[in-house]
Amino acid sequence: MTSVHQGNTTSSPICPSFPSVGHCSSVSALVRNDLLFQQWSDAVHLIHEIKSIDQNDILLKPICDVLESAKLIPRWLFHAEPSQLASTEHYRSEIELLCADIEEDAALPPEQRDFQPHDHDDTELQVAINHILSASRITKRLLETINPRPNKADLRTPIDALMQFLHNIEDTNILHSHECLLKVPEVPPPFGIASVKPDAADVMLFPTLRGYDSITGLQLSCHYSSSPPPTLLVVHCVTKYKPLDAKGDRQALVAIVSAMYQRLALGFDKHFIFGIIHNYGVDYRVVGAIWQGEKINIYHLGIFHLQLPGSALRFYLLMREIRKLGKNYREEIIGAGRRRAFSPISVESLPKAWAPFNPKSSGPDPGPLNNIGEADERNETYQQDQFDIAEFNQEIAAWCASVEKNPRDPGVVELNNPNAEFEQPYDSNEVVPKPGQGYEA
Repeated sequence: MTSVHQGNTTSSPICPSFPSVGHCSSVSALVRNDLLFQQWSDAVHLIHEIKSIDQNDILLKPICDVLESAKLIPRWLFHAEPSQLASTEHYRSEIELLCADIEEDAALPPEQRDFQPHDHDDTELQVAINHILSASRITKRLLETINPRPNKADLRTPIDALMQFLHNIEDTNILHSHECLLKVPEVPPPFGIASVKPDAADVMLFPTLRGYDSITGLQLSCHYSSSPPPTLLVVHCVTKYKPLDAKGDRQALVAIVSAMYQRLALGFDKHFIFGIIHNYGVDYRVVGAIWQGEKINIYHLGIFHLQLPGSALRFYLLMREIRKLGKNYREEIIGAGRRRAFSPISVESLPKAWAPFNPKSSGPDPGPLNNIGEADERNETYQQDQFDIAEFNQEIAAWCASVEKNPRDPGVVELNNPNAEFEQPYDSNEVVPKPGQGYEA
């Protein structure tokens, strides 16, 4: 049983919340507090409610084209031709489920279908199909495991492997990077947040680029370190993983904001930034963000369940189209760098600079880390944790002292469900929208 205080009187002790609503110096504290997150979102011009796509909005046409192209599969998969599926013999049960899903989808009205046939061989998909089915099998086995229960690291393994394959099957100059530290825009107090760490980020690589050097890099790079990277890295997609009982929406949105401000610094406000949000250990929600009317708008592109082969295939096809769009963006950035120095897009009401780099002078020994950014990240995380813990312990001590003075306070009631005020777990009976349909988050 958990005691929770009701009311706010001079004679009644107030149960502390975690964390305090005072100075906010960590993303973990920010995303747990509704009021602070709303204030921060307003300051950076983020509309954090995820929207459905308006097919009539001309600005959204590139993303509508991506969704349509992601439906295309070769006829050999549509008809389950044995010669093309010979390599999948180790995934017989998964391929049977996949083919059944495709057959069922073909019986739907055209506007409701997830797949559309095309006449090309699609040699990439011939190679990728085993990787897709493997990710589906591993995810299914993990979700069926009760003891030990899979943790975040377990659940991210198949998707990380699939994303690594996606970006390495051809020379895309896009890297699937793990746990990179990104800068965030500078926002006035009570916010002291300088960086955010998504679990993964797909970054476009620019080994040589005119207009980028140690001086311009301070503004053009969104990677958080004491000095900008020697070559430009441009974030195209971020991923946030969460365990079975949690949601990763807000953390992913903070990382998306970092990438959105980097595009403004480069002079591109019509580029989409993408995010993969891992919810409740089961859902992989893909979103796209773009600047509209000086606001960052987030759009729902699809929800995918990797344990289902058909859904895993749809996820891969969508991420492949997002990769292709990233290649186009990369060419645009290279072209802009050749023609002139990058011209940042400036909006009077937007934050003008990244939050300043703040090297830490205390904390645990970082060990033999070659990258100063990694050492700074470790120190920052340590200090943020210590700050939150100390602040929370102080509130607990004060609350306990108040309870001792008021042992029979009628304002304290028993609560049978200690998690009543927290987010509820995933509902397997909830209707999941198809890609492009979206829903209001």
